[in-house]
Amino acid sequence: MSDESPQKASKQSTSFIRKLTKLFIDPAKQVGIKDIRAKETVLHQGWLRKKNTSMVGKARDTMNMKWNMFYVLVTEKSIYYFKNETASSFVGKFSLFGYNVVKRVPIDVNSNNSAKWPEQSIMIEHASGDPSQYKTYYFACAHYDEWKTWMQSIRKALIKANDSLFSNKPRIDLGSPVDKLEHQFILQLISWLIKE
Repeated sequence: MSDESPQKASKQSTSFIRKLTKLFIDPAKQVGIKDIRAKETVLHQGWLRKKNTSMVGKARDTMNMKWNMFYVLVTEKSIYYFKNETASSFVGKFSLFGYNVVKRVPIDVNSNNSAKWPEQSIMIEHASGDPSQYKTYYFACAHYDEWKTWMQSIRKALIKANDSLFSNKPRIDLGSPVDKLEHQFILQLISWLIKE
C-alpha cells in the first residue's frame, strides 16, 4: 500500500500530464525556417552532422555516439536544427546565452574513441565549464574550409548573444600554430596594456 494521499497523487498525475503535453504539443517547436528567417538575423546556415548520445543496453556507462544530419541555422541568439531546409518545425534549438567557447574537439589519437570523432568537429561549450549543469554541443562538417566558416559564424553569434555578459569574449580555436601564436600575442599585449 502506498502512503501517498489522493491529493498528492492527483497533483503528480496532473504534473505528469502537463509535461507530456509540453513534449508532444510544444507550440514553440512549430516555428519553421521561414519564420526564423523573417524574425531573426541568420548568420550562417547549411548542413551539419550533430552528435547524439544514447545509452546502450544494460551497460548504462557505455555511450553510443550517433551523428545525424541536420539543416542548421545560426542566429544572433540561438542555434536551430531541422530535418531539412523547408521544415515547418525544428527538431532542436539551444540558446547561445552563457556559451563562450567554440573549438575543435580535442581528439586523443591513442584513444579507442578517436575513430568515432570526425576530423572537422565543432564543440560549443558553456562558460561555466560544468557539463553536468550545461550541455556541450557537438557538430561536424565534411571539409576544412566549411568547418572554418562555421567556427567563425558561431563565434560571431556567441559574441552577439553574450555581448555584455562576459568580460572574457568568446574564444575560437582554429587549431593552427599561427592562430595560437596570434592568440598568445594578443593576450600578452592585453596584459601589458593593463599593467600600464
